[in-house]
Amino acid sequence: MPWGVTGIDMNVRKGRVVSAKIYTDALDVDVPKEIENAIIGMWHEDVIKAVESGDYEKLRSADAKER
Repeated sequence: MPWGVTGIDMNVRKGRVVSAKIYTDALDVDVPKEIENAIIGMWHEDVIKAVESGDYEKLRSADAKER
């Protein structure tokens, strides 16, 4: 991710993220929390695709769960 080294742990049930924890060396502690909350309910594959493509705004958006 552009703000530093990052790791994402996700618990997934039936393909959807049910909980997430982001570990990062970023100075902005709000961004990881925003993403943790936003990816709950998203399809696991969609989270992986967004991370791989660098589409971090998709992960932060409130409507990401519908994708």
